[in-house]
Amino acid sequence: MIEVDELIMETLDDLPCRVFKYRAVTKDPTYIVFYIWNEHDIFYADDDPIGTASMITVSIYSDDEAKPLVKLVKTKLRGAGFSIVSSHSVYNEETDRIQNIIEISCEDINSPEANFDHE
Repeated sequence: MIEVDELIMETLDDLPCRVFKYRAVTKDPTYIVFYIWNEHDIFYADDDPIGTASMITVSIYSDDEAKPLVKLVKTKLRGAGFSIVSSHSVYNEETDRIQNIIEISCEDINSPEANFDHE
């Protein structure tokens, strides 16, 4: 089974900018950094874990708002099964760039006992 971070890297690998996990070491004008800030088991009625839920922050750093890139990233993440929780932009003084923040979530249901459809 593919890990969440691998899935994100695979999903975003063909973008016109580099993608980093946790921290970027680059002088590129546009880049993406993501991190998983919460992972926990999902339980079924009998208290047996049936999967994992993850909350992830994806930040697109750029000199401008990069609206086309933000839209493309959201589309690719949705297509890979992630849910968009929230999205907003802020000016990041530390990097002197606009930071487009996309909060996403996903649930990996991996148990045959879970007899419901999950997308």
